[in-house]
Amino acid sequence: WTNSYYATNLGYNGSVALAANAHFADTNAPFRDRKGVFTILYNPPLNLSTKTHRIFQAKVKFVPPVEGSAAFDTSLNVYDKITDQWYAKYFKTGGSGWNILEFNLDDAEEYDQGRQPVPMDASRIGALTVQVFGNQAWTGTVYLDDVVIGGEESGTNYNVLASDFVRASGNHFILDGKRYYFAGANAEYMYSIYDSACEELFDDA
Repeated sequence: WTNSYYATNLGYNGSVALAANAHFADTNAPFRDRKGVFTILYNPPLNLSTKTHRIFQAKVKFVPPVEGSAAFDTSLNVYDKITDQWYAKYFKTGGSGWNILEFNLDDAEEYDQGRQPVPMDASRIGALTVQVFGNQAWTGTVYLDDVVIGGEESGTNYNVLASDFVRASGNHFILDGKRYYFAGANAEYMYSIYDSACEELFDDA
């Protein structure tokens, strides 16, 4: 992306969309020059374990139109902090209208992991991304709107949700009835990297 901003009245049904001015090189260019990414980070992680019919939806539009309705590859990606895995679904996108994308998170058949799918643990979703891969040279604006992740509430067990919550007791913290200690570090980037990378960092400390 060369620039990103909110586009008033240019979203789906006249809403506000997230817009990114983009320049994609031709297919002979390095891969990094043919990809743009929108990212949403969750800290603390998003808990979808109490929901059924879980989906991740987004709408994408290209201005000026991308020639052909399958000119670009766009993926919806979900990062599960429990399994330390990314789950993705790919779509062919392009044309002049809005491309409506939907990823059924409950259906392992939709996971495009390039290997035997590991079941998703939806209790700690750390990040969402929408990635656009250009399959032809193109310069214009990519609009993203109606990014939704969720499902139908199946019954919340608040005891489970609160069981690992740190609380104050006098002049110290407690976790599950026991005194809790912690140490801080000036490493603000750690919330956005893989858990395995965090573990390596702590091992080296």
